[in-house]
Amino acid sequence: MIISKKIDFIGFSLSLLCAIHCGVLPILVTLAPFSGLAFMESPIIESIIIIVSLFIAILSLSKGFTKTHKNKMPITIAIIGFMTILVCQLWGNEQLETILMVTGAFAIALAHLINWKLCKNHHKISQI
Repeated sequence: MIISKKIDFIGFSLSLLCAIHCGVLPILVTLAPFSGLAFMESPIIESIIIIVSLFIAILSLSKGFTKTHKNKMPITIAIIGFMTILVCQLWGNEQLETILMVTGAFAIALAHLINWKLCKNHHKISQI
């Protein structure tokens, strides 16, 4: 079960970093030419982060659901988060992009946190 905890931690951390990235990116874009951070604006970088996050979420949340707690809440929250990000990517509304991306990334991080806590509580109960 240690691997599952690590996967949730990685998923939570990556989602949180994604939220921070999306929230701070508009500020960094103005400074990018001076700081060498222009690569962070790349759609390819965003796509890679989203795909890696999706893979980790599927691996972690499905394992937590099937092997321990059977609670659909983390999966539902993650789906809402990824759908928010997908809508943002397809819609392309620059005014709402930061809000939607940050909201989606925080939802995914929250899903990992809930999954981790459910797994942790399940193991405490099963040890009694």
